[in-house]
Amino acid sequence: MCKVIEDMRKEAIEYDRVEIAKDMIKDGMLSLEQIAHYSRLALEKVKELAESKPVEA
Repeated sequence: MCKVIEDMRKEAIEYDRVEIAKDMIKDGMLSLEQIAHYSRLALEKVKELAESKPVEA
């Protein structure tokens, strides 16, 4: 049971990091490298998020 809870906790942390990175990308104030550093996501993941962000009108 503890393994399941730990996995859920890790997934929640990862989700939060991704959402924060998306907001940072949308804001456009930081480089992708800085976003990766501050969100603690891999640079490749941040680049993937940046490429998949919807185009705003």
